[in-house]
Amino acid sequence: MAFDGVRFIDIVRPFSDPAIEQYFNLFRVNWIENQEAEVNLSAVLWIKEAARKVKKGFVITVDYGDQYQELYSLKRKKGTFMCYRNHKTSTNPYEWVGEQDMTCHINFSALQRSGDEEKLFTLGYLEQSHFLIGLGMVDEIDKHAKTLKDPTRDETFQAMKHLIHPAGLGPVFKVLIQQKGVGEVSLEGLKFARGIYQK
Repeated sequence: MAFDGVRFIDIVRPFSDPAIEQYFNLFRVNWIENQEAEVNLSAVLWIKEAARKVKKGFVITVDYGDQYQELYSLKRKKGTFMCYRNHKTSTNPYEWVGEQDMTCHINFSALQRSGDEEKLFTLGYLEQSHFLIGLGMVDEIDKHAKTLKDPTRDETFQAMKHLIHPAGLGPVFKVLIQQKGVGEVSLEGLKFARGIYQK
């Protein structure tokens, strides 16, 4: 990105940081011309730092994201970068500069590999809906609904449903659970995992 004296513009140039090239070399991606993808080297450093600090226990990461096979597929030729302002979305980072949130999806494959290097091993990776249902979310929704005359008008009821609904945040957010020094354990949140974990 650069400023041309009037507006911010994109600048296309070769990788200036060898860490970016190393990052993509880890993932066997069949790139096509003009394909875009995001790199979050800070996330890799963060998980390594967390792994070094944990002697025995769990690290749970919940965020928008996916495995690299999905993130860098042709379905996402333009990447996952999005801007949010006043509940509206955009892909233009050069409008409303300083007044909109900018985000992109997490590469959970990178977190898993970096964790493995620090002996922080993956116990499970799954959609938020399956994780919350495993923890008893459906029972909690039913319990709450029984206290209401009209659940469809209750904000809490609607928010709880939105967390697990297929048209809501259920499949969008992913949950990665890693452990160090704990070994193979059975966690309630993983009992409905559908085997979408891939290294």
